[in-house]
Amino acid sequence: MIEKKKLILQESNNFFREISTDVAISGPTSDGLFHLTFLCDAIDLHSQTMNKVPGSEADYNLSFSADDTEPVRIKLGRCSLPSKAYFGILGAIIERAKNQGDTDTIIEILASKGILINDTGLDDEK
Repeated sequence: MIEKKKLILQESNNFFREISTDVAISGPTSDGLFHLTFLCDAIDLHSQTMNKVPGSEADYNLSFSADDTEPVRIKLGRCSLPSKAYFGILGAIIERAKNQGDTDTIIEILASKGILINDTGLDDEK
């Protein structure tokens, strides 16, 4: 829909919202894009266990046990980004952490990847 030379963005009611527990990244692919696939680890319930109620012919208690469930990985969605936007996300994450005074986790992650190895915060060998 266009109103007053503006393209109005409408959110669909057909989407569901989940919290992503992991992300898979590929790229850059031949089209120059990075592709982020957001994933969610969950437990799928496929049955219930029925146990007869003592002293009753027709009554059962329902419960869940380990064999009623199975771990699953759900693909929540995919986002494709040009390199400027892809690295822009990293920059925005770093800026947000700096503004909130919470860069310890970022520093730990970079250090674990061999990016931060000395007091200056940069790898002198690269």
